[in-house]
Amino acid sequence: YNLHEKTKVQKDFNRILFAGQLIRGKGLDLLLSSLSKSPSNLVLDICGEGKLREEMERLSVRLSISNRVHFHGHLSAHALYSLYERASVVVMPSQVPETFALSGLDARAYNCLIFAADVGGISHWLVPGESGALFKTGSIKELADLFRRYNEGEFSSLMQNMEYTREDFINRYDKKRHVNKLL
Repeated sequence: YNLHEKTKVQKDFNRILFAGQLIRGKGLDLLLSSLSKSPSNLVLDICGEGKLREEMERLSVRLSISNRVHFHGHLSAHALYSLYERASVVVMPSQVPETFALSGLDARAYNCLIFAADVGGISHWLVPGESGALFKTGSIKELADLFRRYNEGEFSSLMQNMEYTREDFINRYDKKRHVNKLL
């Protein structure tokens, strides 16, 4: 995909995205629990496969949010990026250190606000107030509070400025520039 193309699809304010493996440590159980304590207009798209899919589907039923959660499984790149285009928020609830977390780069490329656990290398590129917010790893309460604040419009001015930070971010992580720095 071309990071320099502008998003052409209208963002859906209510749409939240999780993209990653459905395995222990990625924090999907935390995300589902937080969503159950959040405004009922928020909808979650889950993209990815893994050993925990059936368990997470059952958890969404137990939490009475299965009507707001869509498990898409493994998607083609085109289908995945279509969901990034529609989403307003990407959540990265990792409970184990992430070295970089590629879904963060994808989220920035598509002007998505990012709510991420403050673990591993995420805080090296996610600047609170610039591209999203960090929450304490494992904290259902803090993530649910971010959803509430988002729903009340607290992040609206940040989202209006995302295009500027998107271009800066793309330039910072451009493939050629990154390879040249490594060389």
